[in-house]
Amino acid sequence: MRRSRRATDAIAWYGLALAVFVPAIWLLVVTDWNNEALAEIGCWVVDPIAILFVPSVLFAVYLLIRSSLALGVYILLSMAEIILLVPTWFVLWYCVLL
Repeated sequence: MRRSRRATDAIAWYGLALAVFVPAIWLLVVTDWNNEALAEIGCWVVDPIAILFVPSVLFAVYLLIRSSLALGVYILLSMAEIILLVPTWFVLWYCVLL
């Protein structure tokens, strides 16, 4: 979003990124395709949502802020996302599934 001139450009670029990452998740991450105890909808929908939830929420937050932050700030926010938010999301996701 940093290099986009308009919000619609940022949304289009993010949509293209999702179009690449969702099939990559299906190919590289989902391993339970032949598990009879697991619903197929879990492979098609749940895994991509679980993996892409945090980046999508933060993209929406950055889009609402509508300010161009310095590159160092984006790097710090990305590190915070990886270190804090991603593990928290997976713990909460695990608690919901139990």
